[in-house]
Parts: sequence; C-alpha cells; structure tokens
Amino acid sequence: MVGGVTEGGPLIRPVEPVSTATLVTLCLGAGILLCVVAITWMLCRRRREHSKLSSDKSLAFRPPHRKPTAVKSPGSTSHYLKKSPSPTGPAKSPPGSGGQTPSPTGSQSSNPASQPRTPQSAGTPVQTPPVEVAVSIENERDKAELENNEKVEREKSQTAENNKDNLGQLVFKLRYRSEQNALAVTVVKCKGLPARGQQNATSDPYVKLQLLPDKQHHVKTRVLRNTRDPVYDEDFTFFGISQSQLQIQSQGRGELLVSLCWQPVTSRLTVVVLKARNLPKMDVTGLADPYVKIYLLYNQQRIAKKKTHVKKRTLSPVFNESFVFDIPNGADGLNNVSLEFMLLDWDRVTKNE
Repeated sequence: MVGGVTEGGPLIRPVEPVSTATLVTLCLGAGILLCVVAITWMLCRRRREHSKLSSDKSLAFRPPHRKPTAVKSPGSTSHYLKKSPSPTGPAKSPPGSGGQTPSPTGSQSSNPASQPRTPQSAGTPVQTPPVEVAVSIENERDKAELENNEKVEREKSQTAENNKDNLGQLVFKLRYRSEQNALAVTVVKCKGLPARGQQNATSDPYVKLQLLPDKQHHVKTRVLRNTRDPVYDEDFTFFGISQSQLQIQSQGRGELLVSLCWQPVTSRLTVVVLKARNLPKMDVTGLADPYVKIYLLYNQQRIAKKKTHVKKRTLSPVFNESFVFDIPNGADGLNNVSLEFMLLDWDRVTKNE
C-alpha cells in the first residue's frame, strides 16, 4: 500500500457507526415536524369550514333588497296595487282612492260572485290572517282553568275547616258467641279521618284493638296508604271470654282541670295542669298510673311538647304543674295557636295508653 492506495486500487475504509443519541434525536425531530404539520392542516381546515358556514348563514338569512314598485291591475286602468300593509300597522291608501283601501282585484264591490279573480303578483306578499280569534279562545281557556283551580282550592279549604275539629268516624260490629265463649269484632271502615298535617291531604290509617283492663290481647288491622276513608272489612275473634266478664257499659273518659294564662307582651302562654278525676280503670288492680302530655300546635302542626310527672295508683290525680310555651313571632295572637292534652296511663312493660 503506497499513499493510501493499494496495489490493486484505492483504499477502502469502513463506515463509522451512528450513535443511538443521534437516531433518537432524528426520530423526535421527525415526530415533532409531523405533529406541527397535522395541527396546522386541521386549523386551516376548521377556519375554512367556519368561514364557509358564516357565508352560508349570511346568504340564507339576508333578505333580498327589492325596491317596492307599483303593480298595475289588469282589470283597471286607474287603480294601482302596492305592497300589502302590516296587520298591526295603519293602512295607507294609494293616490286617487279617496281615502278608502282598494281591494286586491281593483273593485270595491261587496259581491264576490261579480268580481273576476285576478292572479296574485309575485312581488306582493300574502297578508297573514288575524289571530284575534285564537287569542280570545286561549284567554277563555285560561280563564276557565283558573276558575276551576280556584273552585278546587276553595273546596279543599272548606273541607279542611270542617274537619279541623272532627276526628272522623269508625264503623265496626260486635258479636258474642256464647257456645264458644268468643267475642267477634269486625272493623268495617272509617270515614272523614283528619289528615296527617297541613302539607299532606291524606293519611295512612290503621285500627288497633285491645281488651281492657287486662291488656292481654293486642291486634291491629292492615295499614291503608294515602286515604282518609279506609275500608278494612277485617274480623277479629277473642276467645276465652265468659259472659260474666263481658260488661258493656257506657262511661266517660274522665275530666281534666287546667288553667291558661296568655301574656301578649312577652308572647308566652302559661298552662297549669291542676287535677283529673273519674278516670277509667286501666290496671288489673282497678287503678291507673296517669300523667298528662301537652302539645302546642301552630297552624295545625306540633311545635312544642310538655308532660307532667306520673301519679302512681290513683284515679283522681292532683298535678299542680305549670308549663310556659313561647308563641312564634309571626303568630297573630292566639288565632292559629291551639293546645292538645293527652291523659295517658304509664306502664313499665307495655306501651303507655
């Protein structure tokens, strides 16, 4: 080899290998270039579509500018037709008509049979029919619906006022079977029950039966949802009751003596529970363990509750306990305020009655 040239020809040297960093750099550069080209193409296409859509909308909604010209009626030589006036705007009469609006055919005769039909001009818009009849019909319907709604609301308010102090009625049947020593009770239905509250116009009533004074038999009917006139027609039979134990008598539930004091300056109502007498026998011993529970109602909703201490083994308890209720600020005196007294018999094991 002489001067880099072999005896048989030029000297051939091997190519140097390309590094990995160079390949990665080239690939990244190519990827970035492709992304830039794609984004540029998408932006140009979107801008072109947007400009095309805007031009289409402007052409679609741009009314053609036409200069109103008078159209000569073919059936007359002295009358001209112009653009029909707006139904809501004042009508203008053409010159020479004497202040009267000419008909589209150029004739003022009221007989339609004697008037020749004139073809409508292409430049004259068709006059829209008046909508006074439709508006009057809509107003009549709205008025009728409003009157019906007011009537329904009035009937509901009257029914609520009538049932305000009415607890409803319970219809049932009693039959005693002497051969079986059984008492059969049939709960038929209820009528005119009060609603659960002022917001709800219905109730979910059920009837519970219990034999006094032993309180050994507890039965109840099924619950009927969303009704104030439930119909049950359910039979219950109590066995093991002799004829001597069956005593049907009419007696009161006793008397409760209370005292009320209203203080309008401080908006407070003081209730004093004094005593009770002639209470029914609730226990096996022939006595009871009474106490009084008081509810304050505002707009037929309970907002406060108080109760006395339990008086053990007596039918004529003396309480002498006072309670103070704060009346809401928005109340107009005692017009929407009422009190509910419940005299219950306390039991350690069973539910209070």
